[in-house]
Amino acid sequence: MDKMNSLKVRLSDIQQQRQTHQWTSNNLVVKEEEGDVFFKNEAGRKEFLQSEFTKHEAAIKEIQAKVQAEGIRPLVYDSNGQVIERGTEPEFTQENISVMKGASGSAKGMKALEQLGDGISPVETGDIKEAMKLKQQIIDAKGKTATIGTFNIEWLGTKKRKEEDYKKIAQVIKDTDAQILGLEEISDEKGLKNVIKYLPDYGYILGKSGGQKIGVLFDKKRVKYDVNSIDQIDEAQVGSRLRAPLLVNMKIDDGFDFTFVVAHLKAMFDEKAIATRTEQVTKVSEWIGKHLDGNKDKDLIVVGDLNDFVGSDSLAPLQKGGKVHFLTEGLPKNFYSNVPYKGLIDHCVVTNIKGGALEEVVPGSIHTINEKDYPNYLESVSDHKPVVFVVRSDQDND
Repeated sequence: MDKMNSLKVRLSDIQQQRQTHQWTSNNLVVKEEEGDVFFKNEAGRKEFLQSEFTKHEAAIKEIQAKVQAEGIRPLVYDSNGQVIERGTEPEFTQENISVMKGASGSAKGMKALEQLGDGISPVETGDIKEAMKLKQQIIDAKGKTATIGTFNIEWLGTKKRKEEDYKKIAQVIKDTDAQILGLEEISDEKGLKNVIKYLPDYGYILGKSGGQKIGVLFDKKRVKYDVNSIDQIDEAQVGSRLRAPLLVNMKIDDGFDFTFVVAHLKAMFDEKAIATRTEQVTKVSEWIGKHLDGNKDKDLIVVGDLNDFVGSDSLAPLQKGGKVHFLTEGLPKNFYSNVPYKGLIDHCVVTNIKGGALEEVVPGSIHTINEKDYPNYLESVSDHKPVVFVVRSDQDND
């Protein structure tokens, strides 16, 4: 099969074959089917995505102008989601802070902000210093290892990028040394192919739901996936324009096999968005319970842009019951994944039960890259950084 071509399959066809296994390393794209939002409307998809991206850019510019003109002052949050009180005098710090929720300011300024709509989040105003990256701890792991994680590649396929930008994105991925990456915000397969051509040893799976698709990038030399296992957690989509989590059974080095779930949850922090995200997480949590009850293999890894902090109300349903563990929990404040807001909202979650994936995780191995190593990272790469961790790939304790 040509490296740049993709196998096109319907999810319903895969589901009919669920009782058998078909392990492969080929590229695969799940086609939309009747009833999907963009079914038989590729031109409409592109027009819609461009419209959404244009509105996104315009809203950011508008709110930046109002911040300057009307004194809107964003509320600043630390990595645990707690408000940091700020005075009127300059206070310089190197502590990690996030600007992910709400805003405060004059009545005039607040009214202007509200008129922008619930879906707009405030931006930092220039007095926020960039956080220092967390350096990867020295890993003492005997045996063969592999790296797994998540990467939101901002509007890949819609946001205008130069050829050098695609090459830089590929370099970021190479520098993570990841064998498997969950991908978010893939709005066009062509954008993904533009990255893949600089990663000749990698293949991909591209899901079907939503304008911003979810996918999986993997090292074809070391990783296989079961075509017949591909599915979506449809009940967690919660709205036709959102993304249903993508799931697939994967195997590294013919040793460690597990179910891999990639999620991209509802963004923003207005009440409606939080309620939607909470509902999504509740549905994912319910699915995990059923999945673990119905499968002997308890190895489950969930990654993605969950758009909230560990310990937040909306992510709480996943943390209840002790079945899963957030590898991103308890990290220092200088560990962040969202670059503009310095917030840790991209997570890696593993099952924390007997025979679960936590048993294969190398302790202390979760890490990210330093965006300062890549000139113009925000413009050319993404507003997110990849978050990855290391597992033992030559063993499977279930």
